[in-house]
Amino acid sequence: MEKINITIDGRKIKAERGEKVLGAALKNGIYIPNLCAVEEAATTPASCRLCFVEIAGRKETVTACTENVTEGMEVYTNTEEVIRLRKQAFALLMASHRVECKTCHKNKSCELQNMAKFLKVSLVPKKLKQIHKTLPLNSSHPHFSYDPGKCILCGRCVLVCHEVIKKRILNFAYRGIKTVITISPSENYECSSCLKCVNICPAGSLIPKIK
Repeated sequence: MEKINITIDGRKIKAERGEKVLGAALKNGIYIPNLCAVEEAATTPASCRLCFVEIAGRKETVTACTENVTEGMEVYTNTEEVIRLRKQAFALLMASHRVECKTCHKNKSCELQNMAKFLKVSLVPKKLKQIHKTLPLNSSHPHFSYDPGKCILCGRCVLVCHEVIKKRILNFAYRGIKTVITISPSENYECSSCLKCVNICPAGSLIPKIK
């Protein structure tokens, strides 16, 4: 792969031509918050809106997970506008997440906890009304359950299922506030039960069944 030169927050790094700004940053130890990107996947839904950055010469912020690097690009990850947008996006995501850290299997290894610390915000938004789904736990899959009340609809599990594992076990259903993840019968699609969807879930919404 051809290497090109870009600068992120004043630091000069090498990036592969054609890769995304997010990937180039993370590979070089520069953290940009993100919840919907999957490294192995060819596409990203850009749904979490957390990876906003500014690029020299551009008037508007862009999502780092969708922006290709170019030779000489200058990227800024911590401007006032970027920080404002990230905090706003995180609050919107957390408004639909039922916070139960003490009993969650992701506690102390949770991306949401780490991100709240990085952004210097609370896990529970103070200015937004909490809207939690009251749907019951979906335990139809033999190896994991889905808790819609904890789901932030980042789409990682669906993306890894479709594009990395090449299955169709997990899918989105409905629209707007009613959107949930559905679990297709595993026998219909020969689920490999690899649990990559569980491991990549940042919110503890997919819960492994312990035998």
